Amino acid sequence: MDVSVTMVIMLTLFSVNIVNTPGPGDITVRDRSGDMLVDFYICMIAAPAIVIGRHILRKIVRIGRPARLTQDINVNPKSPKAKSLKRPISNSPTQNARLQDDIARLKAQGYKNFRVDQHQINANNVRVGINRPDLQCTSLSKKRLYVEYDRRISARGLMHKERILANDPDGTVMLITHL
Repeated sequence: MDVSVTMVIMLTLFSVNIVNTPGPGDITVRDRSGDMLVDFYICMIAAPAIVIGRHILRKIVRIGRPARLTQDINVNPKSPKAKSLKRPISNSPTQNARLQDDIARLKAQGYKNFRVDQHQINANNVRVGINRPDLQCTSLSKKRLYVEYDRRISARGLMHKERILANDPDGTVMLITHL
């Protein structure tokens, strides 16, 4: 909230009340013009406190979020063309078969805008990172779903999840582990 917005609010709330001469049976309203100077000083003190408090609150809320990597922040936002969904995601036939089953299941549920092993895009079709989730698609409710397939003995899926959510906090990440 900047000073001009504060001034408009202050003038709207605390401007001099214009009262016509009361007629017979009219209810009289006290004119607050004497309080205007006090109200002005209250607004001038309160506005900066609100702005600073809002800034501090935003920093506190961000404490638990992972930091975005520079290469993801600086990525070209133009979404790349979708590649074939038949692309493998690993040397594991089990993971690749599960990927194809999941694509078929998600399509049947109405998911759209699928990507396999491509740069991360959000639900608005904006590229938000150069990382490549194994599978990504958008639900009917405009939420982006990201799926990572991993072996049980690997922790790479958890690191990918953190990066995916840093780039798209509104997304949902599923970690699928196989033997």
